[in-house]
This record gives sequence, structure tokens and C-alpha cells, in this order.
Amino acid sequence: MSIQKKIFFGLLSLFIFPIFAMGSGIKDLEILQKAVQESAAKAAPYVVQLKILATPTRPRYNPFSPIPYGRGSGNLSTVGERYVSALIASEDGLLLTDASHLVGKINSILAIIGSKEYPVKIVAKDYRFNLALLKIGKKEKDLKLKPISFEKPVSLRVGTFVATVGKAYDSQSPTVSFGIISAVHRYGDYAIQTDAAVSPGCTGGALVDLKGNILGMVVTLTKRVGVNSGIGFAIPLSVLKKSLEIMKKEGTIKPAFFGIRFTTHPKGGIKIEEVVKGSAAEKSGIQVGDQVIEMNGTKIKDMDDFRKKVMLKRAGEEIHLLVLRNGKTLKIKAVLGVRPGIR
Repeated sequence: MSIQKKIFFGLLSLFIFPIFAMGSGIKDLEILQKAVQESAAKAAPYVVQLKILATPTRPRYNPFSPIPYGRGSGNLSTVGERYVSALIASEDGLLLTDASHLVGKINSILAIIGSKEYPVKIVAKDYRFNLALLKIGKKEKDLKLKPISFEKPVSLRVGTFVATVGKAYDSQSPTVSFGIISAVHRYGDYAIQTDAAVSPGCTGGALVDLKGNILGMVVTLTKRVGVNSGIGFAIPLSVLKKSLEIMKKEGTIKPAFFGIRFTTHPKGGIKIEEVVKGSAAEKSGIQVGDQVIEMNGTKIKDMDDFRKKVMLKRAGEEIHLLVLRNGKTLKIKAVLGVRPGIR
């Protein structure tokens, strides 16, 4: 082929191929659009709208702040009437929602299903993961609820396309946002992070993949409720299942507090730098300078590892620590207290 022909076909490709690429791109976007629409439609029956009537109050401390070793600084404004989302957890009317919706003086909660309203009561809360368990009261016999399935959780991978599905604004039609899974091990390894935009009323709704599989429940884990930080969080099904089982049996779950200030020890584990007076740590006999290398038979890698382990514990749980002190190995038992700020 002559040089002239090569130049001709080269220039021709600059004009023709972008057109083909554009056509192919539009088709791909249409396929993606359809997948989002179908996944939202598939997940919508598992989500209900809640109408919460509360006595308006000034913004105040949010006990569901994710900071595990202090009070945090989350502000929460309790609006008089608000509409939020919840997931159906059982056929007999158990619902799971974002506990941030329930801070303040709650006068009544109604579940809006179809065109009817059903009274709802608060059963328990899990302060560790910002979850609340609710129960629909009197309901018609022919009302059939479709609960989410906890049996086969889908594997979570960073980069997976996802959608958030809530019903904050319409009990019949879902509110949907689209994005990807940004991270899978946030806030003590128990939260999924997504860049899908989440409005405050849609927390309590579902995080789904493009096949319509429910991956978890969208919750508030940022310090200020109602502020769009550009990222959203969801509690995965595996964590929801365990929390639901405990709340059904034991009621409200309060987060644990050990009562130490610590850092990573150069030789592994953590080094105790301060012991809070009156805390579980002080009562256990642990001392400043101790090197904690194991909790409940599992090695502690560093300060982040220890923090994550405590975050998953409940107040009142017993822990067993392996401690090195002045060349001696000690076994220390402690009963965890309640995180400060939790009533």
C-alpha cells in the first residue's frame, strides 16, 4: 500500500471510528441504565417507607457517632415529621432501619405499605452499627411482607457497580442512586463504602448490585447526620444477620468500652500508655507499660487491630488478654463497660 493510501485510510479512521465508538458507547450505557432500573425494581419490595413524628428539638449530641473511644461530635436535628426507609427483616413484621432516625423524642412511627399506614414500635437498637430493630403492630391478615434473605450473601469486591434503593419520598416508587463499592473494610472492617449519593431519608434502604442482590443496608456513619459528604456506607448482610439475632434475643446492644490509651508496640501487639479511672481496664488490673499481645486467643497485630476487635464487642462481654509485664506473661480477664455517651 502506498504512503498516500495509508494516510487516506488513517485520516478516514479518525472520522469513522469515533462514530462507531460513540454508537457502541451509547448502547453500553443503555444496557447499564436498564440493569440499574431492573435491580432497583427487584429490590424495591424489600424496602418500606417510615413516617416518623417527633417533637422538634435543637441539634444535639448524636450517640451513634462512629468514634469508638470518645463522645464524638455528631450533631443531629430532630425534625417534626420525616420520611425515611427501612428493610423488611421477617414475614411477621420485623424491620431494620438506620438508628439515627430515632434519636430525640419520638411520638409515633408508621410504616407506609401501599396506600395504608401501620403503627410501628421500637424493639431494640444496636449502637455498634447504628441499627434499629422495629416491629409492625396490628396489620391485616392479607398483608404479605417480603423479607430480605440472609442465607447467601454475595461476595463484595471493590469496583462493583451498585445502587442504593430507598423510599424516603414515595412509598410506591423507590429513590435510586448509582455508584461503585469504594471499599469493603471500613469502620472496624464491618462497613461497605460506596460513592453512590445517599440522601438522609434513604438510609435504612438497600445497597444492591446490578443483579438486584441486596448487599447490605445503607446507614449513617459520618459524624454529622444529614450532611452529604460524597460517600455512603452500608452494613453487609452477614453483620445484619448477627445483629438481628442478638437484638431479638437480648434487646438493645450497647458498644463496649475498655478504657485505655494505647499505641502499637514495637515488638507486636499494643503498649498501654494510660488507664482510665473506674474503667473495665482499671478493674482488670492492667497497668501502664503492659504489652498486650492476644485477645481471646487471637494475636493482636497493632493498635488498629485491637481497636477493631473492641469495636465489634458488646458492653458486658468478657475478654481474655495475654499480657507481657516485666518479662512475665500474665492472663488478664475483663468485663467490658459501656462506651461513654451511650445512655
